[in-house]
Amino acid sequence: MNRAIVAEYRPGQCVLCRRQNRGEDLFSLPDYYLENQAGDHLVFDLHYRICRSCGLVYTDPQLSERSWLEFYKGSRNGANLSEARESIVARYDTYAMNMILPHLASGQKVLDVGAGAGSLLYYLQQKTGCTPVALEVSDPLADHIEGEYGFPVIRTRLEDAGLPDKSFDAICVIHVLEHLADPEAGLLALRHALKDDGILLAEVPSVFNPIRGITNIYSSHTVMFSPTTFACLAAKCGFSIVSRQDGPNITFLLRKATPGSLSCKGEYDKIQAFVRCFLKENLPLLDRMRQRLQALLRGWSSDGTDVLIWGAGEHTKLLFREYDFSGCRVQGVIDSDLKLRGTALGPYRVSTPALLALLPEAEVLISSKAFEEEIEKTILSLSPGRKVHKLYATET
Repeated sequence: MNRAIVAEYRPGQCVLCRRQNRGEDLFSLPDYYLENQAGDHLVFDLHYRICRSCGLVYTDPQLSERSWLEFYKGSRNGANLSEARESIVARYDTYAMNMILPHLASGQKVLDVGAGAGSLLYYLQQKTGCTPVALEVSDPLADHIEGEYGFPVIRTRLEDAGLPDKSFDAICVIHVLEHLADPEAGLLALRHALKDDGILLAEVPSVFNPIRGITNIYSSHTVMFSPTTFACLAAKCGFSIVSRQDGPNITFLLRKATPGSLSCKGEYDKIQAFVRCFLKENLPLLDRMRQRLQALLRGWSSDGTDVLIWGAGEHTKLLFREYDFSGCRVQGVIDSDLKLRGTALGPYRVSTPALLALLPEAEVLISSKAFEEEIEKTILSLSPGRKVHKLYATET
């Protein structure tokens, strides 16, 4: 497709306490660029606020539902469509599925909202003999679920699905609610569709985790939850907590209950202090990264150095969009993930680390923040003495 999606906006508000004009400016990123796997892209102003009443972090203004729908229709959302089935089982065995597996039985009807490639439903079916149903708005992913597993797919957004009353024994909603314009309405729709004795597994990234939370502010999340603000929303929507796991993600196992309220007292101060501290520490780091990269690009352009870029993920795509590499002798992109070999990233094809041996004099730019040290060790073990550049290193 490779088309520009029009960014339409609507006013945002705290979806937990529903109070108007209680938001405090937290962080802004103008002209933010977001691209899906079909090449469709959005350019929009990303502005986050924090509610002074309850501490919920949310976007205001929000992108319209129409803009998001156009974006997600062509997206694979990072799903691996070639993952082997035995790998799926092994991966989910180490995940939070131990929370829900004891509550499932053969023949029970299980809905996965935002089902992705269908791997979670496949896992649950293999483990319990349940009857899977997928809800997935992405056409490529819905096609894959039907073709690979033969599961029925509801091809629409949760907000438009009109799920029948009390029709599912269990519902999974994993990393979906933070994308919705109104997570409260989404949870209420799921409560409507859940049987009275049913179980709901919900997971969202935690605002307190710097890797999966705050850094994902620069993304498609319309809401960022803390464990307390999510628990408050669940209670408001008529759920009680069966069990909970906190970490990089917040995972809740919920049952139907009488709608109630929990206190969010102190969340505003705690979240606001955490986010301010994180941004204070990391914005200078990003400024240093920009200065280092600009200096490297000037040097490479002037002396004709051969350059290899290690990392074929979103970070590298962002670098290619934001910086001009055209004057440099970039010889290729390397990634240790063999599934990426031969795929295109910008004007380059992704190669394996074997490319290092073919270009012994090339300098290597590590395009990663989270795994910079690990990648450097790998490069130097394969090619001792290689000149390696780390963008985020604290040393000058």
